Amino acid sequence: MFTSHGYYPLQFKLRDKFGDRYITYTCGFYYIVLSNPDDIEKLLTSSVHITKGQTYSMVTPWLGDGLLTSTGAKWQTRRKLLTPSFHFRILEDFLTTFNEQAEILIDILRTDFKNKQEKDICQYITRCTLDIIADTAMGKKLNAQRDIDSAYVKAVNKACVIQAYRGTRPLLWPDFIFYLTSSGREYNSALKTLHAFTDN
Repeated sequence: MFTSHGYYPLQFKLRDKFGDRYITYTCGFYYIVLSNPDDIEKLLTSSVHITKGQTYSMVTPWLGDGLLTSTGAKWQTRRKLLTPSFHFRILEDFLTTFNEQAEILIDILRTDFKNKQEKDICQYITRCTLDIIADTAMGKKLNAQRDIDSAYVKAVNKACVIQAYRGTRPLLWPDFIFYLTSSGREYNSALKTLHAFTDN
């Protein structure tokens, strides 16, 4: 199955070969790849370039049709509704949660990296982010950083791995093919766990 250990080194090699900006062509779709922070900032702060790539439709069963996956007028409306939520005063209310979860992350990193060996920290950051989002957005204590074997954490990991795997295999892009595969069935199983948590 696909892991970040294989994906990111490939992206770094392509960047080294083609530079900070390059275009790839896969199965009838062009993709612009950016790695320069200034270019990424221009794109992310643009109110014009908001149409999502074709692969975003693959995460809609998981994330729904929200700010992250919507486009056009729907995106503009949802962004206007959510913008006040990110005012500094409101974010200050969450500083306690941010700090608590950061302290947990630091404790875990100190323990897991005491031998100073090289490791992928993606999972550590993901679990910290899950704890912060669950507490601030849903008012739930998830404890993803300490309870890495919880059904929810496992389902998030499984869904992410399958999405990355699917995204790099154009033959799995059509839903009618993907959901006939073992990966599609595993993805559906993970989604049931994820939706059960958010629906409660």
